[in-house]
Amino acid sequence: MNPIHYIITERPDFTSLTVFLDGKMQAFQSDTHPQLDKALKALRDKDWSLAKDLLASPLEAARKLCRLSSAVEIKGNELFFLGKVLAGPLADKIRETFYAKKAVMPLVNFLEKVNANPSVESRNQLYEFAIRNNFEITPRGDLIAYKGVTPELTSVNSGRAFVNGIEHNGQIPNQVGSVVTMPRADVNPNRDEGCSHGLHVGSYEYASDFASVLMKVEVNPKDVVSVPRDCSWQKMRVCEYVVLDFEETSTFHFNGSNDYDDDDENLEFTPSYWDEGDDEDTEE
Repeated sequence: MNPIHYIITERPDFTSLTVFLDGKMQAFQSDTHPQLDKALKALRDKDWSLAKDLLASPLEAARKLCRLSSAVEIKGNELFFLGKVLAGPLADKIRETFYAKKAVMPLVNFLEKVNANPSVESRNQLYEFAIRNNFEITPRGDLIAYKGVTPELTSVNSGRAFVNGIEHNGQIPNQVGSVVTMPRADVNPNRDEGCSHGLHVGSYEYASDFASVLMKVEVNPKDVVSVPRDCSWQKMRVCEYVVLDFEETSTFHFNGSNDYDDDDENLEFTPSYWDEGDDEDTEE
């Protein structure tokens, strides 16, 4: 096999190894990987195949303690957020993804942004929303949602909002690249009021039935104000979103159900189906 490029760093309490392996950078520590000393010898001896095998196993031992970010770490089978054990479907999904050696940082970033939301109610609603609806998250941990607009790329309903910092009253422009905002205090946080003030985005299924043109938008979880109970929990009221692009409705293939099964404890982070707020003139 090809040579492995590596960097060894000697520290007072442990030795760390950074290697470029299988097309990506990986880091190991002697205090968490029982085979690291043997792997270091194999690297120095240029026995690349043996070094790779030693570094790859055992996974559980190698990842017994790992800090995923400044706020999130895994210790064995427990996930910690700011030093406290975090339980629930999202924590389970992060651990599962981590130990499967899949990309876990989108989930970690999502977790951190959810917890940056100033409303405890909004945070809890977002977790519930995640269970009920499959959705796509970006590498930065933001949510991909959809919004139905007019052929002129304006909101169907009228109201007051800001687009790229400029105030608009009436039907709100939703051009590609626009940052659409509204003061958080102007967004109704009551989830039991389905038709009310706020910027509304939602699932593909719901938004595509709402208007003739469908836009894909990006939402930071911290900007979600409420998840109304109506419309099968498929829409959100937010105080900010970014218009990403047009969504070609003719080429979309719906590949899942949004029905929630109380017996289904799996939280799937797969391409999203959200829902758009369509109801009163107070909705944007």
